[in-house]
Amino acid sequence: MDGLNAQQRQAVMHQNGPCLVLAGAGSGKTRVLTMRAARLIAEGVRPERILMFTFTRKAAEEMRKRLGSLAGEERAESVWIGTFHSVCLRILKMSLRDAGWSDFDILTEHKAIRLARDILAPPDEDNPYGMSWSADPKILLARISRAKADLADVSRGERHLRENTELDDFNIEQTLEFWRRYEDAKQNAVPKRLLDFDDLLLHTYRMFVEHPNILRHWQNRWDYILEDEVQDTNIAQHEICRMLAAEHRNYFCVGDVQQSIYGFRGSRPDRTVMSFERDYPEGTIIKLPVNYRSDARIVELGARLIRHGSIPALYSLIQTPHRPAETEPVFDVASDEDDEAERIARTILQYKYDGGMSWQDMAVLYRVNAQSRAIEDAMVRHDIPYVVHGSCGFYDRKEVRDVTAFLQLAHNPHSDQGDEALERVINIPTGWFIKHTGKSTHFLGQAFLRDLRATAARHGCSMWKALSLGNWKQWQWDSIYDFVDFVDAVRRSGPAPNTMIAAVREKGYDEWLMREEGGVEDDDDGTRFENLDQLAYVAQHFENAGALLDFVTMQRSRSGRTQEGADVVHLLTLHRAKGLEWPAVFVCGLSLGLLPHRRSVKYYDPDTRRHIIPESIEEERRLCYVGVTRAMRFVHLSYLRRYQGYELAPSPFVKEMGFDLETTDNEEQAKQEAWRQIEDGGVQNG
Repeated sequence: MDGLNAQQRQAVMHQNGPCLVLAGAGSGKTRVLTMRAARLIAEGVRPERILMFTFTRKAAEEMRKRLGSLAGEERAESVWIGTFHSVCLRILKMSLRDAGWSDFDILTEHKAIRLARDILAPPDEDNPYGMSWSADPKILLARISRAKADLADVSRGERHLRENTELDDFNIEQTLEFWRRYEDAKQNAVPKRLLDFDDLLLHTYRMFVEHPNILRHWQNRWDYILEDEVQDTNIAQHEICRMLAAEHRNYFCVGDVQQSIYGFRGSRPDRTVMSFERDYPEGTIIKLPVNYRSDARIVELGARLIRHGSIPALYSLIQTPHRPAETEPVFDVASDEDDEAERIARTILQYKYDGGMSWQDMAVLYRVNAQSRAIEDAMVRHDIPYVVHGSCGFYDRKEVRDVTAFLQLAHNPHSDQGDEALERVINIPTGWFIKHTGKSTHFLGQAFLRDLRATAARHGCSMWKALSLGNWKQWQWDSIYDFVDFVDAVRRSGPAPNTMIAAVREKGYDEWLMREEGGVEDDDDGTRFENLDQLAYVAQHFENAGALLDFVTMQRSRSGRTQEGADVVHLLTLHRAKGLEWPAVFVCGLSLGLLPHRRSVKYYDPDTRRHIIPESIEEERRLCYVGVTRAMRFVHLSYLRRYQGYELAPSPFVKEMGFDLETTDNEEQAKQEAWRQIEDGGVQNG
């Protein structure tokens, strides 16, 4: 225990009874959690009598590895360490017989989306659950997930939707009908009923409530329960933890309300962390206030920001820095996303070549994945190696590849690139096809494509030309005519590539993406539509589709694809940055609508968009705080005046951190310089 400060030592030495450890950014919380478990084992507690909850599988693996180095690998293997979902799965499987419940299989996220898509489609003899509703399956599944996180099943779904969403009566009724069909389809699945990931929590809770003998068995199974990242748990997880600890009350949890950023996934710090005093009046609260990660001025910057939140004093932290004050946080004003990216790239080059830093010492953080486009363009422009975490590069994202494939066919289908594009998108339905057939796809299949390739080879022509030369069946001709008409309509909408992109989207692609391709939501509270908006914005800089396609091809060939651990700059969303750190961090897009994100901001007067409701941006402020506190030595923050051509006001967080908006830069000159460098790279732009 050498090197622990007084508060860390107090937490590690805590023996029995409930204890909440409030651990700020860079305060060594993981070390404290694993050292306490190791100390218990060293003092005679059997490892199998300890249960440790983590937020992610990766965190569970890291926790077991650390515990193994302290207590021995064999002992660490005996400790129950896992996510709530994995632990509940084990509990359910081991208790089914005692509860008299039937066995089940897991419905994975991918299969859940496929099932939801079938339910939304028109009904037929193979799909009795179809309801003919054009809605995003991911959004509907997210609504159900949020309800289950609050321990609401379908029988209590209406009340939950009315109290926790802004849906009108029609959408509430439709969502409930979808939910009923979804549960029926899972219950009647063959050969076993299906449970999705949220069911693992809900059914474990139900089993404990309905079968007290089973609950007592599991209460007696463990003497100590330790929980990491408690601020990110939902009500269902918290109740399961509370029930398991109800007898021995040796519940030890670690977290920080100031870093609670998963409300969109159901986390409720007001009902978990901040209910500790009510749930455990005899409990101990220990605060870890020392930040060992960041420069003193970065710690001060984060403190200025987070103090504008509404966290009660009992659960808030005033951090003290361990590192001295050596650098000043930098705030920059950019004209738009390309100007912002150019400034970031130039600063990265300075840190690399003048400051002697490695590429991997630097990270660029943004609110939604679509923002990576401008950053990636700048990285390629300056030959800076990079990797995008949690997503492929912007121009490799599925929706971007699909739309540029349609542009390729409209521009030049008689080429190798045209053949590749045709194979990619020929089975994507158009609005005309859906409207006139009622079907959601005109799938021609792989056998058709093999015949088409053979026809093209036989005639020595492109696959596009071969469409008119094959000996096809009538239903295939119907799909071919529909597909060709669609591409012709896109071609006629040109030559400006941004109008061609709009034509692709308006004539059916957006609808297909929303309903058939798993929805438009991404994993970081953004949407795939935002990626397409960003592509259309880029397209405005090019006078024809050929110039845009040449640029996209160049970006794909030079984009960051690298192995983990390579010396590259890290690009990732703020959500994915949680728990990580770098010597230099760039936080992008401190603009109202980006950070805080437009879907989070609520106004007292929605018509004039005046006077933000403070509660609506609480989590966005915490997200910004997480970004700032990832930095060890240098932090750069930037506000952009325009995004995708729209004027944006500065984020309220800018003022809260104490920055002013005065700048002497010639914004238009900086913007033109950014695009001039693209032109120098051999690409003709508009």
